[in-house]
Amino acid sequence: MNLVTDLQGILAPAITGILGVLGALFLRRSSKESNSTTQWKALFEGHQQWTRDQLSEQDEWTKARLAERDQKIANLERDVHELSDRFSALDEKYRAALSYIRQLWRVFAAEFKHEEIPIAPENISPDL
Repeated sequence: MNLVTDLQGILAPAITGILGVLGALFLRRSSKESNSTTQWKALFEGHQQWTRDQLSEQDEWTKARLAERDQKIANLERDVHELSDRFSALDEKYRAALSYIRQLWRVFAAEFKHEEIPIAPENISPDL
């Protein structure tokens, strides 16, 4: 037998075996990388879903707080309108009372001495 033929008979299966082992290792590594990529993708998608859930909860909480705030503002506006109406009514009564007091003052001032007429309280005397 020829040496070349003998080497081919030995080397061919050896090279085929080595290439087979290298191919298997490469496939195993590719499989791990693919599996790793899948894991990272799943982790990322899970994180995205968690973030969406958190934002949704935060939006609901914020909307609830804003609704409470809006209700309080509406109540305060109603109270301010009521107080404004009451103030206007009291102001009208006060102005009418002052007018009546001025009329009485003129009537009594002409008939009585100034010493006999009581002095108006300090808080309303500038209005008289």
